[in-house]
Amino acid sequence: MRTVGDEYKRRKLETMLGEHRWVQVTIDGRPDAVKLPAGWKRDPNVRLNLSRSIPDLDLGDEGVTVTLLFSGALHDCFWPWWAMFGLCAPNDTAVFGESVPFVVAVEQSLVAPRPETKRGLRLVKPEDVS
Repeated sequence: MRTVGDEYKRRKLETMLGEHRWVQVTIDGRPDAVKLPAGWKRDPNVRLNLSRSIPDLDLGDEGVTVTLLFSGALHDCFWPWWAMFGLCAPNDTAVFGESVPFVVAVEQSLVAPRPETKRGLRLVKPEDVS
């Protein structure tokens, strides 16, 4: 289901592709809905270069469908709009904060890391129990 945020992302990408020769798109490659080569599927911070000159580039209702070159081989790719969290072109950047994976936000110092909690079993001595 498409959301208002998805439509905004789509329009922003369309605008940037119209104004620049290329746009770097940043997506979370981990969700099952994302279609990328196997080596990229574990990465929460995948950066892909798009150009309006790619013949099969389709900015559809549900997401982006395109054939991209990885290590000299063509691969059919797809990502839903909700998996895309960044766009970058010369002098033009957009970050969609609600879509940034937590692990990426921590790495980029956008949020503080979660405090560590001690889990598991601990030894309790009989004299400690009343």
